[in-house]
Parts: sequence; structure tokens; C-alpha cells
Amino acid sequence: MIHLSVDVQPPTAPESPGCIARILSGPHEVGIVIAHEQVVAEVADRIDSGEPAVLDEESIRWVLWHFKAEDGIEPTLWEQDLVALIATATPEHRQRLSRSYPRLVAAVNVVKDRERPVEGIDVLRSALFSLTALAGSA
Repeated sequence: MIHLSVDVQPPTAPESPGCIARILSGPHEVGIVIAHEQVVAEVADRIDSGEPAVLDEESIRWVLWHFKAEDGIEPTLWEQDLVALIATATPEHRQRLSRSYPRLVAAVNVVKDRERPVEGIDVLRSALFSLTALAGSA
């Protein structure tokens, strides 16, 4: 499990692809994401609101599988249905579902809350890489 916070640095040049968001777990940097300024601002606002995103490897892999992305792992049929339900729910219903499935909803939100879902998939894959790297160093 990883508690995320974000340290945002604005683009260094006009042609830059976006802000650099350093994903932090406590004082340790666990990943870096380059994203458009608006995406980074949304993630930072969500974290600053007192509801940090909590992601774990299993939820990330199930959500990646659901969106047919690399590094996903096929969950059981019941879990597939659960991920599909969360992924098709309105934001209000996802918020309600987060009471029971906070990690899974957080992983789905990373993808669904973006205009371009591929950006969210990239963020999940980066978080997954960071989680597995942390586990390997422990």
C-alpha cells in the first residue's frame, strides 16, 4: 500500500510536455510522472483535500487488466464484475463505493478522472513500478 502526495514543479520550458509531479511516500520519492498541468493540479487538489489516494499493487493490476493495459492481472469473475461496476459508475456512485473499496476506486479514479484515460493508465503503471521497486528494496 502506498500513500501518495505530490510535489509539483511547473514546466521548465514552453515546449515542455507538462509539469513534473514527484510521487512521494512520506519523505521518499517513489515515482515521477510528467503530465499536463491541469491533471497534476487535480491530483494535488484531491490529495490536499485530506483524502489521499491509496493504491496497492493488486488493485492497480486489476484496473490495468480491465482497461486492457500492459501489466494487468486477470482477477476472478466476481472481481472483474466489481471493477466493471466501479468503472462504469458515475463519480457520485464511485464516491459511495469508495467507502467499501477505497483502493480499487482510487485506482479506477486515476484513469476515469482524466480527459485522456491513457494518461491515467500511465500514472497507474508508474505507481505499480514504484510499488514493486519499494517491495524489492525492503
